[in-house]
Amino acid sequence: MYALQYRAFCTSLIKLVPLLELKNLSLAFGTQIILDNANLVINERERIGFVGRNGTGKTTLMKVLAGNVVPDDGKIHGQSRINIALMPQEIPEYSDLNIATVITLGEPKAGPQLIAQLAGEEYEESSELWELSTRVKKLLSSFNLDGELSFEELSGGLKRRVLLARALATDPAILLLDEPTNHLDIGTIEWLEKMVLSLNLAVITISHDRAFIDRICDRIVELDRGSLSSWPGNYEQYLIAKAKALAEEESSNKAFDKRLSEEEKWIRQGIKARRTRNEGRVRALKRMRNERQQRKELAGKANFSANEVLSSGKLVWEANDLSFSWDKNTANVNEPESEYVFQSFSTLIMRGDKIGIIGPNGCGKSTLIKLILGQLTPSSGTMRSGTRLDIATLDQHRTDINDNKSVLDNVSGGRDQITINGKDKHIVSYMQDFLFTPERSRGPAGVLSGGERNRLMLAKLFSKPANLIILDEPTNDLD
Repeated sequence: MYALQYRAFCTSLIKLVPLLELKNLSLAFGTQIILDNANLVINERERIGFVGRNGTGKTTLMKVLAGNVVPDDGKIHGQSRINIALMPQEIPEYSDLNIATVITLGEPKAGPQLIAQLAGEEYEESSELWELSTRVKKLLSSFNLDGELSFEELSGGLKRRVLLARALATDPAILLLDEPTNHLDIGTIEWLEKMVLSLNLAVITISHDRAFIDRICDRIVELDRGSLSSWPGNYEQYLIAKAKALAEEESSNKAFDKRLSEEEKWIRQGIKARRTRNEGRVRALKRMRNERQQRKELAGKANFSANEVLSSGKLVWEANDLSFSWDKNTANVNEPESEYVFQSFSTLIMRGDKIGIIGPNGCGKSTLIKLILGQLTPSSGTMRSGTRLDIATLDQHRTDINDNKSVLDNVSGGRDQITINGKDKHIVSYMQDFLFTPERSRGPAGVLSGGERNRLMLAKLFSKPANLIILDEPTNDLD
C-alpha cells in the first residue's frame, strides 16, 4: 500500500507528456453505441487499466487506439507520429511459422522478402535488417523463447508470451494489452507483471484479472454506457470511488424519478395544467421526459443454473498407472521422462467431486481433460469411465461457436423454446439470464466480444442436461 502511495506521489511530481488525445469520439455499430462523445488523454509512461462490463466495447476501443477501427466522429491527436502496438485478445493462427518469424511479423515493414533475408542472415549491408534482427534475438532471450520452435505447437500460455514479444518488436510508445493473462499460469503472470513494470513506455491493459490490474496500473479508465471516465490510483481505489459514484447516481435518479412522477400527476389534471401561466411547467415536464428517456441504465447480473439430469454411477472416472506421450510410437515407460506429458498417474473421480486441475503452462492440463473425455488414448496404463454419464464441456479455445449463426441459433438450433430442468422457456428469455438483450441475441455471434463469447459458451453448456461438467479456463474474459 505504501509503495503504491509513494509511486502515485512521485508520478504527481513528474510533468506528464501527452502521447495521444481522444476528442469527442463517437462510434456505433447499428444501435449499439460504443463511444458517445468520449474524451481521453494518454500520457507518456502511464500504466492504464481499461475496465467495463463485457460487451461495452473495450476491445473495440483498443482497435480504435491502434488505428484498426475508424471512429464515426471526433479526432485522435498524435496517432500518426508514434508507434502503437496491440497484443490481441484472440490468439491468431500462424501455421508453419516458427517463433522467430512470428515475432518478426510485429515489425510493420516486415514482408516475405524481409523475413527470408532474416532467415538467411543476408543483412550485413542493411542497418534496418541488422537492427530488427538484433531486436528479435534480444526479445527471444528476454522472453526465454526458442526461435526455431513451431508457434502452432505451443500451449496457449506460451503463445501469449510470443505475441507480447511480437508487439514489442515494433519498439512502441504505447503498448495495448487485451486480456494478456488469459491462459497464463501463476508463475507466468508474475513474470508478465515484472516485464510490464520494467517497460519505459505507456501501457494500456484490458484484463479481468483484478490482482494483475491492481499491481501494475496507476490509473483506471472505465468505459460505461459510451462514456470514458478516469480514476487515479489502482483498481482497489477505483472500486471504492466507483461504489460511491454509483450510490450518488442511484440517489439522484430516485429523486429525479419522484419529481417526474409528481409532475405527471399534475399534468393529468388537464385544464389547470393548460393555463397560460403553467406553459413553462409543461415545457419543463417535456424536458424531464426526454431526459428520463435518454438515461442509460446499468447492466444487470447474470442469473442461471445447471440443467439437471439423472445422477451418474458412483464412479465417474478412474486412471491406473496412466502415462501419455505425443510420440504415438512410444509406449515404453522406461523412456526418459522428458518424452512424456505425465507418467504413472493414478486417480479416482467420484460422483459429487469438484476438482481443480492446476500446473504451469504446457504441462498437460488440457491433455488430461482430453483423456478423461476419451479424445486421446494413453501410451500405457488403463482408464475407465463410469455409467450414465452425460458430459458437458467448455473448450478453452471456444471453437464450438458458429460465427455465421445468430447468438440464439448457436444455443437453440433454431427452436423458440428450450427446456431447462423440465420446464419450457423462451430462448430469448433464457439468453437474458446470460445478459444478452433481445437485439444482441438476434445478431450474429461473430461480432461478440471475448467476454460475450464466453457467456454464449456458458449458455450452450447449461442448456444441456449434464451430470459431469468439464470447464477448461472458464473465467477467461469474464467480468
